[in-house]
Amino acid sequence: MIIKLTLGAVWLILMARAVIAEFRYYRSVRLREPGVWAQLGKPVFPRTGMVFVSKRGREALSGISDETVKELAAYHRQSNLQFIGYVVVVLVASITYFKFAEI
Repeated sequence: MIIKLTLGAVWLILMARAVIAEFRYYRSVRLREPGVWAQLGKPVFPRTGMVFVSKRGREALSGISDETVKELAAYHRQSNLQFIGYVVVVLVASITYFKFAEI
């Protein structure tokens, strides 16, 4: 039971961190790089994430010059990779455990 709570708490913390980093990154592009935001088509909430990962969006985002936006982009990428890495490690460990556990 303690293991489930610990794994769930870590998952929740990493997920919240990734979501907050994503929100701060999108907001910084909107506020600090209005030209890039306009090139992206001024997306609204449901489409925002999809615009940032599209080919056209990546090309527009490569022209960012503001250092704060670049730092937030790096932090956004790092937090997402850490979250995905955690999920993969937990899944692999769970699969391995249940494969070799005696039931």
